Amino acid sequence: MNAALRSSAAHLIVESLENPELAEQDEHHLMRVLRIRTGEIVSLTDGAGRWRLGRLQGRTLVPTGEIETSPQLPPVRIATAIPKGGRLDWMVQKVTELGCTHLALVHCERSVVRWAPERVEAPLARLRRIARDAVTQSRRTAVPTIDPPRPFGEVVGWPGAVVADPGGRPLAERPSWIVIGPEGGLVPDEFARAGATACLSANVLRIETAAMAATCLLAHDGG
Repeated sequence: MNAALRSSAAHLIVESLENPELAEQDEHHLMRVLRIRTGEIVSLTDGAGRWRLGRLQGRTLVPTGEIETSPQLPPVRIATAIPKGGRLDWMVQKVTELGCTHLALVHCERSVVRWAPERVEAPLARLRRIARDAVTQSRRTAVPTIDPPRPFGEVVGWPGAVVADPGGRPLAERPSWIVIGPEGGLVPDEFARAGATACLSANVLRIETAAMAATCLLAHDGG
């Protein structure tokens, strides 16, 4: 990570790097939670890979550095069944911090949690807010994409996708997607359609643990 990003007093996502403005929720977080004082250096990003340094002057952001572009690393794409309860929010937070660039949700035969098509927008918006907060926490400069649930049969048909399975082979080549099934596992028909499998661990992992393991494997491989 760039030393300037790591050492800034706070990291913010702004609408414009050319004319950055402090959003109301960011103002509260900086001044009330982080206790950032006027004059301190913060880092600013557009969430699409570009960033610059700025100085907090009262309630104003004053650019102090040139706009830079972070090196583009290979994508880290995870497609996963939806875990129960608040574990989904926690999973999105952690895989974002670890470097996930694309997260797709999956509906499987044994999925315990399914989103009705007419009720997708609100939880999806919540997950995207969680991801944005995790980007500022981890000093990333790009916000991951989060896609609504798709059928397992569609996801395993994506070119280069592999399915996580304790009996699978170690990753020999970088897959385009790692697909993670539900708590109850995949049904035989889904396994038959899976094609390539990959072992993330010799143990049976929870959904969110598998997603984190997959993210670490791909992010590390990407440098």
